[in-house]
Amino acid sequence: YLMRTVASRLYITSLVIFLVIRLLVGFGMSAKGAREIDGVITYPVTLLGTLFAFLIAFFTNNCYVRFMDNWRAAMIGWSRINDLALQVHGYVKDRQQAC
Repeated sequence: YLMRTVASRLYITSLVIFLVIRLLVGFGMSAKGAREIDGVITYPVTLLGTLFAFLIAFFTNNCYVRFMDNWRAAMIGWSRINDLALQVHGYVKDRQQAC
């Protein structure tokens, strides 16, 4: 799962955006300009980086796989119950009893 995450377009795009912003701040600005932009961007970038790291850890974690497997099994069971309810409703003449 780690290779799938690292090879995804979202991961590569966010990495490229981070590098471009970092290089622009590092080489293209004066010290005063860097301090001003740092004050504006620090919180959102830190929040985005924290969320990104959390998502990578969450999606590569075995707990997520187990959760999704259980959720899919529950959805399959739910659809089987709905199919059965529709068949009972179609074959039983008394609608109150079918429901």
